[in-house]
Amino acid sequence: MNSRYFSNIAFQSTQRALSLMDRNPFSKSFGCFDRYYWHFKMKDFPSASYQMGVEFLAQLWKDPHPENSFYKQKCLLEWIKASFEYTCSIQNKDGSFDEWYPNERGWAGPTSYIVHSLASAYKITEKEWNEDLKNKFKKCFYKAFQFLVKQKEGAVLANHSALFLLSLYEIFQITGATEAEDQFKRHLRDFKKLICEEGWSKEYDGVDFGYNLATLSFLARLYSFYPEPFLKKYAEKSLSFLSYFFYPDGSFGALGSRETVHLYPYALKFWGAENLPLAQDIYRHLIKKKSFENLRPFDQDDHYLFYRLNEYLEVDEIILNHSHKDSPSRESGNLQEQSQHFDQVGLSDNVLKQSALPCFKPQPFEKHFSQAGFFLKKTNSFYLVVNLKKGGAFRLYDLNKPHKAYKNKGWVLKTNSQLLITNFWHSQKNKITISDNQIIIEGPAFFINQRYFNRIKFILFRIFTFLAFNYKTAFLLKKAVRFLLILRNQRANCFFKRILQFNKEEVSIEDSIESAKPGTVFYGGEFVVRYVPQSNYFEKSDLYNRSSVFSIDKELLIRQNYNFKIYRSDLKFQHDSHARESGNLQK
Repeated sequence: MNSRYFSNIAFQSTQRALSLMDRNPFSKSFGCFDRYYWHFKMKDFPSASYQMGVEFLAQLWKDPHPENSFYKQKCLLEWIKASFEYTCSIQNKDGSFDEWYPNERGWAGPTSYIVHSLASAYKITEKEWNEDLKNKFKKCFYKAFQFLVKQKEGAVLANHSALFLLSLYEIFQITGATEAEDQFKRHLRDFKKLICEEGWSKEYDGVDFGYNLATLSFLARLYSFYPEPFLKKYAEKSLSFLSYFFYPDGSFGALGSRETVHLYPYALKFWGAENLPLAQDIYRHLIKKKSFENLRPFDQDDHYLFYRLNEYLEVDEIILNHSHKDSPSRESGNLQEQSQHFDQVGLSDNVLKQSALPCFKPQPFEKHFSQAGFFLKKTNSFYLVVNLKKGGAFRLYDLNKPHKAYKNKGWVLKTNSQLLITNFWHSQKNKITISDNQIIIEGPAFFINQRYFNRIKFILFRIFTFLAFNYKTAFLLKKAVRFLLILRNQRANCFFKRILQFNKEEVSIEDSIESAKPGTVFYGGEFVVRYVPQSNYFEKSDLYNRSSVFSIDKELLIRQNYNFKIYRSDLKFQHDSHARESGNLQK
C-alpha cells in the first residue's frame, strides 16, 4: 500500500476545499469557507463549521509531500491568517458559534469542533504570528471556554463529550488558563459515567458505531498529550465491542442509533501504534477490503468535507512518526519507505486468517449484548447481526462468499392517507424472547417524522431564532428542534412481530404486521428513518439491496428463508455455497 495512502485521497479534494473559501483579500468575507453564503448568496448567515477548513490549510502548509504544491507557500499562510480572523469575527459574544441557523449557539457541535481545528492550526503556525494576533486568537479560545463550561448539550452524545474534553485541554495548552485545566479534570470524571459496561458510549438512545469510533478518534488525540491510563483502557474495551460490527465484506456498523457507517482511520491507526493489537487487526482488514475508499472525503457534502480531510491527513502523520521513532538516524528520504513497510506489515493472507475479528474466528459462537440490544451468531456458513431494540433489523453475511450481504431493516408502511409507519425504530417497549435457535421480537410500530420547511414555517423559524438572544433561550430552541426532528417517538396503531430461526446452515424470518390503516408495505433492504446529518450516504452495495412491495388491509405475513449449504470437494479442498431467498405473502 502507498505510504501516503490517506494523504493521496485527501489531496484529491484540495481544489474543491480551496474553492469553498473566499480568497479575495478585498472581500468582507475574506477567509470564509461557506461558499453558499459568500458566493451563492443563498444563506443569511455563514455556518461556522466550515471554518474547520483552516486546519486543512495548515496541514497542507506544513506537509512536505512531493505532490503537495502548497508546502510553506506564503499565500497559503495569508489564507490561514484570514481564516483565523474571519472565524474570530463570527464568534458570538458569549463565545459560541452557529452551525445550522443564526443564534444556534451550539455546544460541542460546532463550538468544540471549531476550537479543536483552530487549536490544531494554531499549533502548526504559531511561530508565524506576531504577539497581537496571538493574543487575539487566545482571547477567542478563552471566550469559547467560558461558553463551553456553562452550557450543556441537552442530549447524550458521547462523541460530543469526548470532543469537549479535547477542546478544553487544548484551550489550556494555548492560553495557560488553569481554570481550563481544572474544568477538564472535572468533566473527565463526568465522561466516565457515559460509558456502558459492554464497552460503548451512548449516542441519543443507544449505541452508534460510526460515532463510537469518532469518540475513540477524539480520545486518541487527547491521549497523545494527556496519557491518562483510563483513556487507553476504555479504547481497548470499546474496540473489543466494536470488533463484532466490522463485517466480512469490509463494511461497518449501520444498524445503530444514528445509522452511521463512517470510519475514523485515525482512531485505528493511533491505538494500533499504542500496542492495541485489535486496532491493528481492524485496520488491516479495512485496508484489505478497501473500506476507506467506500465513503471518501470528496464523496461527502461540503458541510462535512473538512471533518474527513483533517482526519485522513493525520493518519499518515502517525505512520511517518512511528517510522521516525523506529529509525531516528535515517534520512528523511528513506522515511516513506519505512512507513510503507510499517503499513504493509500484516497484510499477508496468513496474518489476516489469524485476525482477532469475531467474524473470522474459526469456531461458531453466539453473543448477546443486552445493554446495547444486539444479538450475533456465527456458524461455519454465516455471520448474523441483529438489532433487538430496532425491530429485529439484521445484516446477514455468507462466509463462503464474504462480499455477499443480505440487509433487512424490516418494513415501512405507507398508509392510504400518506402516513409512514415502521418497525425500525429504537424502542424499549419491545418484547424480546431469545431461546435455542430462535429470537422473537414484538411490539408497537412508530410513525416516521417527515418535516420540511415551507415559506411560512421558515419565516416563523427565523423569527424564533432572533429571540435566542442568550444561550439559555438558544438551548431551549435547539432542544425543541432536536425533539421534533430526531427524538420524537409517536406510536402508531400498528403492531409487529418478527421471528428469526436459525441452525448451522439456514436462517429464516417471519414478519407479521397488524395495522388499523390499510396501505402499501415496502419490505426489506436499506432505508433511513432518523434524521442524522452524517448519514444516508449512497454506497455501492445499495444497488444490490433487495426489497419487495406488498399491499396490506389489516394483516400481513411475510416469510423469508436463507439457506447456506456448503458443498465440499475432498479432492480440491474447496468450498462453494449459495443462498436462496424467498418471500411468501399471506393475508
